[in-house]
Amino acid sequence: MKVKIFSLVVFIFLLSAFAWAANWWEEDQAAATTSTKQVQSFPGSGGNAAKTLVNWEEGYIEAIGMATVDMSKMKNVVQAELMANEGACTMAYAKLSEMLNGVAVTANTTVITMLTEDQYAKSATQGIIQGARRIEERVDKSGDAPKGICRVGIVLRGAKGIQVPAFDYAIRNKTEGSIPVFQPVSPPSGAGNYTGVVIDARGYSLRPAMIPEIVTDDGKLVYGASLVDPEAARSNGLAAYGTSLNSSSITNRVGSNPLVIKAAGLYGKQDAGVKISTADAVGALAANATESLLKLAKVAFLLK
Repeated sequence: MKVKIFSLVVFIFLLSAFAWAANWWEEDQAAATTSTKQVQSFPGSGGNAAKTLVNWEEGYIEAIGMATVDMSKMKNVVQAELMANEGACTMAYAKLSEMLNGVAVTANTTVITMLTEDQYAKSATQGIIQGARRIEERVDKSGDAPKGICRVGIVLRGAKGIQVPAFDYAIRNKTEGSIPVFQPVSPPSGAGNYTGVVIDARGYSLRPAMIPEIVTDDGKLVYGASLVDPEAARSNGLAAYGTSLNSSSITNRVGSNPLVIKAAGLYGKQDAGVKISTADAVGALAANATESLLKLAKVAFLLK
C-alpha cells in the first residue's frame, strides 16, 4: 500500500512539474550565433552532461543537467534516485551560471566583467541564480542506474529578471563612458504616429545584449541606459529581439506601426551595439519627441 501511495504522489508531482514548465518564463516576466536562440552542450563523463539555452526572443535562460550514480556505492534504489536527481540539479545550476557569465551586458561588457567590477551586481546576480526555477525534475533509467534530469531557468526581463541588476550596474558605473549624447542641430519635432523604433540589423552579426546601445556613425549616443526611464527599464528591459517584424516579441514591444531604421554597422567590443546614420538618428529623436518611444524603451532589434 505504501509503495502505491508513494508512486501516486510521484506521478502527481511529475504532472505538476510538466504543467508548470509550459511557458514558465511568461509568468516570471509578468511578475515584473546571432540568433534569438543560443544553445551550448557540455558532454561529461559517466553519464553526466549539460545543455544551456539563451532565448532572447522569449527572454529566458535555461540549463539542463544530467547525472547518474555508481550503484555499487548506493544503499538502495531510493538513495540512488535522490543522488542522481541532486547531481543533475547541481550541474544545471553550475552551467546556468557559466552560460550567464558570457552574456553581453552592454556593447563593451559581459556578465563576468560586471560581477568582477560591482559587488552589488554580483550579490543580486547570485541571488537570481540561486533562486532559479526548477522547471522540471525527473529520474529515468540508464542501464542499471537511475539518470537524473533537472531543468532550471531564469528570465532576462521583468521584476525577477537578470536585466534589473544589469541596468543598475550600467547606471552606477556609467558604462557608456564619455560618449557624447547626440544633439541634432535643430530640435526634432514630432514625426508620424509611430508606436516604437526597430533597428534592422539583419545585415550584421549583432550580438544581443541586456543593455544595448545605439550610436550615430560618428559615435554619439542615441539610445542607452542613461536615456531610458528607470522604471520602464527595470520592468521590461531596454529592448526586444526577433528575426522578423511579425515576431510576437517585436510586435508586443513596438506595436503595429514602428519606425524601422537600417543599421549602419556594429558598435562596441562585444559587437552588441548598433550604429545608425545621423539622418536616422534625427528621425528616431523626432519619433521620440511625440511619444517618448526611446525613453519608454519601445525599442527592438531584428537579427539575421
